[in-house]
Amino acid sequence: PNLNDILSNCACVVHHGNVYMAEAAYSAGIPQVVLPDTVESEWIGEILIKHRVGVSIISNVQPIETTREAMEYVYGLKEWATLRAQHLQQQSMILLESQLLNACNKLLA
Repeated sequence: PNLNDILSNCACVVHHGNVYMAEAAYSAGIPQVVLPDTVESEWIGEILIKHRVGVSIISNVQPIETTREAMEYVYGLKEWATLRAQHLQQQSMILLESQLLNACNKLLA
């Protein structure tokens, strides 16, 4: 199955901050939990938080209670994430991937 087929059956996506997974879930309107393991994935998590479509949990820093609260919060984002995805599709906006890649290029410059 392709990623879009899998995402259509998801209430939430948990990943390590991969740009392609973040974009696919963002475009599908699926709330996300990022468990960052690199500086780039921490940054991707921050962008998802800014867009109010996900949370980022740094597991070795945040206590388990924070993780539980974050998961409850992200399930509440489903309606908002769906609306953001619809808006993205209707307005033919630049996808999250482009924004992330541009920012990464700025960081590398």
